[in-house]
Amino acid sequence: MSNDVYGFVATQHPNETRAFLEAAASRRNIGVKFIMADELFNFPPEVLPTGNHVAFVVGDRGGKESADYLTDMVDYAPGALEGLSASGEQRLSLLVDWIEEIGRHRATEWIYIAMTECSEIESHERVGLDGLRGQLMSDFRQHAPPNRLYVVSA
Repeated sequence: MSNDVYGFVATQHPNETRAFLEAAASRRNIGVKFIMADELFNFPPEVLPTGNHVAFVVGDRGGKESADYLTDMVDYAPGALEGLSASGEQRLSLLVDWIEEIGRHRATEWIYIAMTECSEIESHERVGLDGLRGQLMSDFRQHAPPNRLYVVSA
């Protein structure tokens, strides 16, 4: 089983957005891989991309396609996770920082991002960028990952 973080950014400037996502992930030492829209598994039909977009999957580090450590909320022994904090909350915060930076980027219109175990989306919720951190932290404290798709207004 794997924890998955995947989605897309609705944008009128996909090339610029793609470069921005990659640079923002690199600054945090997390991975991002670009995917096709048909790889947005279990996304409800009403939220699948219809216009310009950049679809992605996030990994714990470059070359990884799962976000097990970023989203498990487990605290590990110091130094156990090379390049990542031992604190589950701090690792999740790293991911939230990345999403917030994308949301502030001038080319971002909406962010659609699922945080799931084995791509199982049980619900979806709209949230503003200013309320995202609080919502995610609350949801992850209840169940990590929350198996939810977040539709984030930028």
